[in-house]
Order: sequence, then C-alpha cells, then structure tokens
Amino acid sequence: MHRNLWLLILANTVALCALAADDGTGRAPDSRAVMTGDQIVQILDETVDWYRTLGIQQQAATQPSDLLILYANRQIADKVMALAFEIARANAELLASEAGEAQARAEEASEQSQTQVRRRLDAQRASLQSAIELAKQAAASASGPDKAELDARISVLQGELDLLNARRNMLSNVAQ
Repeated sequence: MHRNLWLLILANTVALCALAADDGTGRAPDSRAVMTGDQIVQILDETVDWYRTLGIQQQAATQPSDLLILYANRQIADKVMALAFEIARANAELLASEAGEAQARAEEASEQSQTQVRRRLDAQRASLQSAIELAKQAAASASGPDKAELDARISVLQGELDLLNARRNMLSNVAQ
C-alpha cells in the first residue's frame, strides 16, 4: 500500500513538471528551456516537501515489513530527488545559454544601432563642412553687411560642427 502511494506521488510530481512546462497553447515554446526559473524553483520546493514526508513514514514504521517498505520508498525517493535536481540543473543550463544568446543579440543590435548613428553623424558632418566651405568662399568675395552676415553664418555652422564632433566622440567613448 505504501509503495502504491509513493508511486502515485511520483506520477503526480512528473505530471506537475509537465503541466508547469505547458504554456497552454498546445504548441512547442520558442525557447529551448522547458521551464522558467520560477517553475524550476517551485518544482524543487514541492519535491523537497514531498521527500520530507519520508520522515513521517519512518516514525510510523514499527514492523519489519514497514521498515522494508520504508527502505524501498526511500530508494525511490532518492532517485526522484536526483532526477528532479538533474532536470533542474539541465533546465538552468538551457536558461543560461538562452540568456547568453539574448545578450549577444542585444549587443549585436546595439553595435548596429551605433554604426547607423555614426554613419548619420558622419553624413551630417560632411554636410556641415561643405556648407562652411561654401560660406567661406562667398564671404571672401562679399563686402559690407553681406560679409558680416556670412561670417555670422560661418560661426553658427562651426558651432554646429563642434557639437556634432562632440557627439561623435561621446559615441566612440560609449562604444569602447
């Protein structure tokens, strides 16, 4: 009778693991991990709580036949515990590898984004430099109020170029 009870508990534990892994959609999850970290901890907690019931059974065992059943149940329980921790360890490794892959993808996306920003800043820089050159050429042949206006325009464009160069330097420092 005790053996049947333990087999029923073992089957129940396996069913709980399967239910915890099922997301209710009926399709395979996109990730390789069977359970989330919280589900792993929950299953281990429940398995450890179940294992502790052997202490109650040990206290109730008074007959030699009860001790034999207790011995058999303890062997089964030890195997269940070993399997539960093995499953948890394997799933934790899968979660860790998925986290590593996600971090690598995020870093790659960040590098691509930084490359795009750097290209955009380079294009703006080239545009500003050509505008400054055109303004300098026009200022060289201008006189009076037009020259003063062009000199002011050159000053504003140079300030924008300096600001753009500071942004490029900041982006380079962040990338390093």
